[in-house]
Amino acid sequence: MKNNKLISLLLSIFMSFTCFTTFVPVLAEKDSAIDDTSSNTDSNGMHVAKTAVKNDDDTYTIRLEAYATGSKVITEVSKDVPTDIVLVLDQSGSMETEMKTYSFRQYTDKTNSVYHSYRSNGGKNNLYFKQADGSYASVSVSIVNQEMKVDKTLEIENCYNNSTKNNKTNLWDNRDSLYVLVNGEYEEVTVSREKKWSWDIYDYIYYYTYSVGNTVIATGEGKDNEPVWVNSNITDNNKFYIRSIDSSKNVYSYTYTDATGKQITIGNSTGDEKKPEFELYERYSTGNITRLEALKNAVTTFTDSVAEKAKGKDGKPGTDDDINHRVAVVGFANYSNNNFYDNTEVFIGATGYKYGKAAEGQYANALQSMNTSDGVSNVAASIGALSADGATYVDLGIEMANGIFNKNPIDSEEKRNRVVVVFTDGVPGYSGAYKGESYESEGGNAQAVADKAIEQVKVTKNIHKATVYTVGIFEGADATSAGNSSGNDTQKANYFMQNLSSNNGKVQNPSYYLSASDSASLSTIFKQISENIESGGSTTTLNSEAVVKDIISPQFELPEGTKPSDITVETYKCIGKDSNGYTWEKNDGAMGATASINDDQVSVTGFDFAKNYVGTITEVDSEPKYIGNKLVIKFTVKPKAGFLGGNNVYTNVSADIYENSSATKPVVTFNRPQVNVPIKNITVSDVEKNVYLLNGLTADQLKSGLQVDCEGIPLNLSSEAINYDLQKWQTEYVNIEVKIFDSNNNVINDFDKLTDDTSYYVSVSISPKENANESSIGAAATTRDGKGKGSIFVFTPELTVEDTIAYYGDTAPTDFSSNRTIVWKHDNNVADEKNMGNAPDLSLKYDHVGTDVISNGKINTKNDIPVDITSKIGDVDVTNYTTFTHTDCKDITDAVLDNHQFWIHVKTCKLTIRKKGGSVDEPYLFKIKKDGSDYTEVSITGNGTVIIDELPVGKYTVEEDTAWSWRYPDPTITYSGTNQSATLSSTQSSDEAVVTNNRTLQYWLNGFSDVVRNVFGTPKN
Repeated sequence: MKNNKLISLLLSIFMSFTCFTTFVPVLAEKDSAIDDTSSNTDSNGMHVAKTAVKNDDDTYTIRLEAYATGSKVITEVSKDVPTDIVLVLDQSGSMETEMKTYSFRQYTDKTNSVYHSYRSNGGKNNLYFKQADGSYASVSVSIVNQEMKVDKTLEIENCYNNSTKNNKTNLWDNRDSLYVLVNGEYEEVTVSREKKWSWDIYDYIYYYTYSVGNTVIATGEGKDNEPVWVNSNITDNNKFYIRSIDSSKNVYSYTYTDATGKQITIGNSTGDEKKPEFELYERYSTGNITRLEALKNAVTTFTDSVAEKAKGKDGKPGTDDDINHRVAVVGFANYSNNNFYDNTEVFIGATGYKYGKAAEGQYANALQSMNTSDGVSNVAASIGALSADGATYVDLGIEMANGIFNKNPIDSEEKRNRVVVVFTDGVPGYSGAYKGESYESEGGNAQAVADKAIEQVKVTKNIHKATVYTVGIFEGADATSAGNSSGNDTQKANYFMQNLSSNNGKVQNPSYYLSASDSASLSTIFKQISENIESGGSTTTLNSEAVVKDIISPQFELPEGTKPSDITVETYKCIGKDSNGYTWEKNDGAMGATASINDDQVSVTGFDFAKNYVGTITEVDSEPKYIGNKLVIKFTVKPKAGFLGGNNVYTNVSADIYENSSATKPVVTFNRPQVNVPIKNITVSDVEKNVYLLNGLTADQLKSGLQVDCEGIPLNLSSEAINYDLQKWQTEYVNIEVKIFDSNNNVINDFDKLTDDTSYYVSVSISPKENANESSIGAAATTRDGKGKGSIFVFTPELTVEDTIAYYGDTAPTDFSSNRTIVWKHDNNVADEKNMGNAPDLSLKYDHVGTDVISNGKINTKNDIPVDITSKIGDVDVTNYTTFTHTDCKDITDAVLDNHQFWIHVKTCKLTIRKKGGSVDEPYLFKIKKDGSDYTEVSITGNGTVIIDELPVGKYTVEEDTAWSWRYPDPTITYSGTNQSATLSSTQSSDEAVVTNNRTLQYWLNGFSDVVRNVFGTPKN
């Protein structure tokens, strides 16, 4: 009988009793489990509510509850769901390869801790549970509760050891389980630390804080020093204790996943050394079977199951509730340029019709009705006719499946599902089958065949709307791997299978790509696919296919290591009603509801809201009868590492209930709880800056180099950093303000033309954007501040000038660049131009000290001249900021310079006059001219010599006064190297003139007289 007939009958029965019985769906009222009435939502016949509760460890427990409240979501619609199934099966030669067979036997005398090591979720993967249908499911074991105790043996004396220096590491590593003894009771201690300014990355100050009153009871400085008790009056004996696990109270949870992907709880057992009360099994090898025989066995079981489903609910063929499930069998193997397609065929019974025109002629007949005896026997014969020979052209098999769908269109008024199961045991194409070679083997075409197959399957999925399962039994087949199109052969094969299936390249659970390594798991796979083939019956708007999805906000995350088994899924039976709303009693199980986790999304499905709707049935002269169940989901979230905190933070992006896993529009939406998350503590490092005299620092430069840390989250204060180098989600609920203060606490933007060392401060403040709402959970977040000191060191010029030499009467020197050096220094530290950049240009002005020491640009003194220097940067006189030193000339001892900068040492020239051909004791008179003008006179007695010192540079000539020495007319005068003159300069500061006479007259006219030296006049320039 069809379900619509049954519904009509039930409706008529209800109508016939309207005088005596009323059916009253009652809308939900406030539930005592939900404290915040604003968190309740009633829409589309559903009551949903969501809350967040802050825990002591700064995590939050999220609680969602939902139940149907009336006819809006429980209206039944008759819907038979027949399915067309095309089996695309590998018939390549490698199907003759053997694979293992296994059997199962019960474990005996094994404890929880042993089973935990055998578990599938991280253990040896040899733990199984025997299901009601006789099949075996792999078992996961999780420790869901660990009883903690305080271990008195781990006192601080034992934690700290002078030889190993491991005290800080031990206490810090155990900071989440540290206690002190207070009045005979163990009280919790929190541990925090601050980084010291040190090159040692482990150099911290540790603070041990008693939880009551937030009192610091001990501190420790450095990683190798024992803590010092600063408030020992609080504790009994000045010792720390570490909490440990009481393994006798560990609670082990045993679960498995059934063929539909639902997680089933077997039971719990307490204690490491206890044995669970339920039976568990191990798998062991019993022999081998060819892949082809294993496939035939598995597919036969599969098609038998489909035939059973086709009988309908009454289990009898040929009745009104039969479902017209249909199965077609396609085999693929060879491809040939000569159109010789061995083992690539569509089966009708035991007859295979080869790929091409023969197969095309049978597409319309390929689907065999499994609710008829002929259809069942034909499919069985097709399976029996499968053989092993040839290559692995899977693309041809999928092409034939598409041809079968084309020739069997679905009427627009008919509801019919389509399923394709693609089975293969190797690399596709020619090389994999015949040569055992890789995707890239020369002469092979594996990659090309794989690409063609994926193109064909797009038609299967998108045009024919079929669900595609892929089954792989090749080496390395792994349905939990996404594979890699550019990886090795195994990675490419898994990538191919994932993309061929309805997983569409993404690993899923339940998965449309399944892998098997033995005959038993192959049979299990086809059984799993069979379980997913819909049978006829009624569906509802929100039945067991409904999915509750909670997408966690970017600011939160599940604690590390959270598994689906950590999501609490409970159901509660409605047992009554009081002033606060419905009252509930917890059920023993989850009524089929199971949880899954996908990145930041928690999903729960399997709970039939329509079937379990909550309401009352009131009969005449009777109390109301309460019916229905609600679903409660609980899980823990914590602020994500990197989130700065704030007020009114949403714990989720959205929480909704969808009709099924493929629906994109929610039926009903939960409220979004808000919580207050404390803002992180801020530390700002100190920083040192080096600048040149009169340089400045912009705000960016003042902030650069500062290390800002918010409990492990660095902030980049540079203007080039977008949002301090943080993501939007990290700062979404806070404002960040950075201010710069001078040493007088005045807010500044920058420093300009610095002349002296100075200091400043950078303040970083993080404040909540909003005040906390009354409904937000937890204490309101408050502003946090951090402050770092900046020290600016101004580098000034140090000018060293070497004393210089000039000659009397020569041009006065004005360029001293060759005998000076400029170094920019702060104290004894020389400027690092690599980091500081080029130093400013320093212009220098030289002033000679003394009156008329320089005349017309010439040295006008025989004395040394001190020089003063004025230094400037641009137009600014920086002489007072310049350090002057000088270097003495070699072999010259300087007088004291006082406040002058260096000396010009003045040197003079000399001229030697030598007389030849004269008479002994007879005087001779000579005139000396400088640059053509009379300069001085000298006399020489006999053939003597006279030296004239302290002469200025210039061109000198010597003339003998022949009127005086008349007996010696026409003297010959020669000079060093020339007979023209004596040129005295800085390069030739001395010269000699030789005067030679020939006496022509023998007597003086006036007798004899002494000749004396006569120098007249003053030096001329």
